[in-house]
Amino acid sequence: MTEKRELSATATIEAVETFSKDSKMAELAVLVIMSHGDNRGDIKCYDHSVCRVQDVLEAFSGNKKQSRVGE
Repeated sequence: MTEKRELSATATIEAVETFSKDSKMAELAVLVIMSHGDNRGDIKCYDHSVCRVQDVLEAFSGNKKQSRVGE
């Protein structure tokens, strides 16, 4: 289990990318982000920056390898 706290939008995306590239990651992973959102469904980060959910999904899938997000 990996836990990160109080991240900016940039740090959130970087943490997700790092996690998705971890050689110990199995075929199945669960990503939980606990945060307040805004009226567009985006994620409000610790420093009040905003991170789009789509950006998190793309960082998690690597956008370069075949994504199984949503299956």
